[in-house]
Amino acid sequence: MKRIFIAYAIFTRTNPHCHRDEGSAFRNANVGRGFMPRRRKRHLLNLAAGKLPPYILLCLLSIAVPVYAKDTDTDTGTDTVTDTASEQDTQSPLEAAGLSSAVTIVTQDLTPPELTPGPQITLNQALQKAAGRNLDLQSARMEIEKAKAGLSKTWGLVLPILQGKFEYTHMDHEDTLDLAESMGPLSNILGPLVADNLNLFTPQQLSDLAGMNNSDPLLINPQDKIVGSIDLMVPLVKPEAWLQIKTARQGVHVAELSIQDAERKLLLGVSQAYFMVLTTQNLIDFHFSQMKTAKEQLRIANARFNAGRAMRIDVIRAETDFEQASSALQSSLLTFDNARDTLGQLLGMDDLPLPADSPTLEVPKGDVNALEKQATDSRMEIKIIGAKQTLLERQKKTVQMKFLPTLDMVWHGSYQFTDMPDMGSDDKSRWALMFSLTIPLYDHFRYADLDMKRAEIRQEQINLENAKQKASLAVRKARRDYANALVSVTTAEKQIALAMEGLQLTEAAYRGGRGTSLDVTMARQAHTSAGLNLATARLKSQLALLSYLDAVGEELASHVKQ
Repeated sequence: MKRIFIAYAIFTRTNPHCHRDEGSAFRNANVGRGFMPRRRKRHLLNLAAGKLPPYILLCLLSIAVPVYAKDTDTDTGTDTVTDTASEQDTQSPLEAAGLSSAVTIVTQDLTPPELTPGPQITLNQALQKAAGRNLDLQSARMEIEKAKAGLSKTWGLVLPILQGKFEYTHMDHEDTLDLAESMGPLSNILGPLVADNLNLFTPQQLSDLAGMNNSDPLLINPQDKIVGSIDLMVPLVKPEAWLQIKTARQGVHVAELSIQDAERKLLLGVSQAYFMVLTTQNLIDFHFSQMKTAKEQLRIANARFNAGRAMRIDVIRAETDFEQASSALQSSLLTFDNARDTLGQLLGMDDLPLPADSPTLEVPKGDVNALEKQATDSRMEIKIIGAKQTLLERQKKTVQMKFLPTLDMVWHGSYQFTDMPDMGSDDKSRWALMFSLTIPLYDHFRYADLDMKRAEIRQEQINLENAKQKASLAVRKARRDYANALVSVTTAEKQIALAMEGLQLTEAAYRGGRGTSLDVTMARQAHTSAGLNLATARLKSQLALLSYLDAVGEELASHVKQ
């Protein structure tokens, strides 16, 4: 029964549920002098009377069993119980209870963690680099080139078209006309008549009549023929094409505004990523500071335990705090590299950039009404909707131009490189000029296109009004969010100051023997939580200010103060 009382004494010293003031140096010291708290005395009386609660009895048995060593007498077959505590006078109470006294003592000095190397960069440099090297933005800029190509294409509707053509024709045989054969019967009839009336014909006519019987066959269509031609087509009156050119110009303007909006979003993302990197870097310093204080607590706990003035649970708690601080530091290092990697991807860099400074942002100036008007005038999405509305207006006019007539001119010139036929003109070059007037009478598709463009214009008008209302709401909301974020930062700063003071007081009390390791652990957890809350609050305030600037339509680079 005496061993059970010893086990209960160990149990109550290591279990905070057994008494309210576990770490009180006065009460712990007086236990050895015959004094003990009322609750512990009541538990001992219950133990003697066999009235302990089951969960306390189970804990006592798990501690008390290792106090005894059970040997079996092979000669008599009976069990002999030997008190191992009497054989080892230098054994600590926890060792007698079967708990190891091996303690990991941290003796090496802690050095700040090494960061992954990378080029240093300021926020303004990051904004400039992102605008020039980001692959997403470079890909988006191709939309401008495509729009310009479309504009150049529409010019082809009003510019002349000139094309040349060569043709080679090979027939299975040539086409000829034999006058001697075809005119034989006629010459037999005319011969006597001519002979009787020679005075009626000139010598040339007589020669031609004589040649009809002796001439070679005439070439009508040669077997091989090579002809070259040139065609010139000139649109003289093309109202639809004229409006399409103006529409294409507006399309280029819309593409340029869209790229500016994409650049704005990119720079906003770069700024957010930059402040995220700064926040994770500050967390590294915070967790390293936590790790140093945890190491000091572990050193004190080891020293007190080795001197017999502390329990193993104090060392375990100190080791747990140290490992948690070390794990949090490693996690913050990995998070830091992830944030840097994200920033590098936005900047088009293969390395992990390092922030060179901690910039501050200027808060937009003016009352809320002035800022709302500024937002509706300068926000890029509103400008894009307005440009699209103008584009649709021009597309509607283009459809209306389809009801007007068009006039085209075509000039055709040809030259035959082979011999000309015997019959017909022997001029190898020919040309022709044609005019074509087209008058549209009825086409139902044109009326349907016109109705569709009117509906699209009305839709963009509604979208524009909706965008202006949302812009005003975004300014008001961003203004409130930023004010709320500043309040959160102020509260978090007060909390971290109080948590730091509480941790310092708790550590001082623990070193002086007036506090417990549990108090230090809880104070450190409170300080860690307050530190994380402060880092989160500061990051949210920076992000809220970025959103505020974006809502107003301000350029971020002009509001950065290094």
